[in-house]
Amino acid sequence: MESEPVQACLDLLHRARQLPVDDAQRLLLEQAASDLVRDGRHRRRAQARKERAAVNRPSLDGAGCDAQHTSSPLPLENTMALSATGNPVVRQEDPQVRVGLDLQVGTLVLTQDGTDYTPHHAWVEFASPREDPWTAQKVTFSAQGPAGKAAGVTVDLLNEACDGPRPGVPAAIWKVVALAATSAGDVGITYASPAP
Repeated sequence: MESEPVQACLDLLHRARQLPVDDAQRLLLEQAASDLVRDGRHRRRAQARKERAAVNRPSLDGAGCDAQHTSSPLPLENTMALSATGNPVVRQEDPQVRVGLDLQVGTLVLTQDGTDYTPHHAWVEFASPREDPWTAQKVTFSAQGPAGKAAGVTVDLLNEACDGPRPGVPAAIWKVVALAATSAGDVGITYASPAP
């Protein structure tokens, strides 16, 4: 049953979020869970493509086409006239989106336990569970720490109950989320920053 692996993944994420945000074990667990979600999504999409191909194959064969011609597109001028109507909409199969941002170095400095980190990239994760409004879950920064050493810093944006913003998140972090939300708007995500 598919719900058991999903619940196991959710339990794993819950346990990972109990660890400090800079804990290497936490980063590994979060990345593993993210990879599991992505792999499941890819398997579902591949299965859906296979099913669509099986349904469409009889109509292609009936039109005198063979598999050799269906694997690569033909130039339009050598085929029948083409028209298109409708209003295509992207269906979000997985209600999670990860938006990457390249940050200008030096425009943001993160300080954790007295150590400064200069991020150059941020991944902001948004989710829309049960078709609720989109919520920013976390931001993972790729940064340089002391002596130019590469570091990862993850900031959880949800409170412990996962039903609202975590108190005490600096305003500069929310600005990064807002920048990501602007980029995400291009794919249909609408997001409003929480009130301070």
